[in-house]
Amino acid sequence: MYRLPDERYEYIKREVVHLFKHFDVNCIPINGFELAYKIGIRLIPYSTLNERQRKKAFETSPDGFFLETRTEELIFFNDLRIKENFSRVNMTIIHEIAHDILGHTGLEENSDMEEAEARFFAKYAVAPPPLIHRLGNVTPCNIQRAFLLSEEASMNAYSYYQKWLHYGKEYYLEYEMTLLQLFPETA
Repeated sequence: MYRLPDERYEYIKREVVHLFKHFDVNCIPINGFELAYKIGIRLIPYSTLNERQRKKAFETSPDGFFLETRTEELIFFNDLRIKENFSRVNMTIIHEIAHDILGHTGLEENSDMEEAEARFFAKYAVAPPPLIHRLGNVTPCNIQRAFLLSEEASMNAYSYYQKWLHYGKEYYLEYEMTLLQLFPETA
């Protein structure tokens, strides 16, 4: 797994908060569909593609991918599993939004770094530790319920929250304060 420099993680967290503030995202769970709409990214479900296009989409990624043309930004996503695993589809869309927001080019030489950045962006965006902290009785199950995450994602969010508590400052950073102000106390 690719490890980013600490400064890059901090940059990504600030970008998530900036995105939320700019597009008035202020309630949990974070909805990737709504966020893409607000940004102006068109979502293309795999089910709307013809057979040849769908085969190509699955070859590119079984989950989804971002594509920027001269005229628009698109996220193709596998909607065929949305009924059984909405949280995975939602996470995929947020992951692909990250590629756009972080200015990823898709160049082969940067692919590991870009994927690590997009994974972290999505993880932080769907369940930021300051909002988890606000829950009070923090357990993986409560995180899963509040943020509509899969069991695996909620365990990862809980683990990251525990690290945030252990290694974090004794006070909220500026972007964390902004994040808390964006979201009402009803977490």
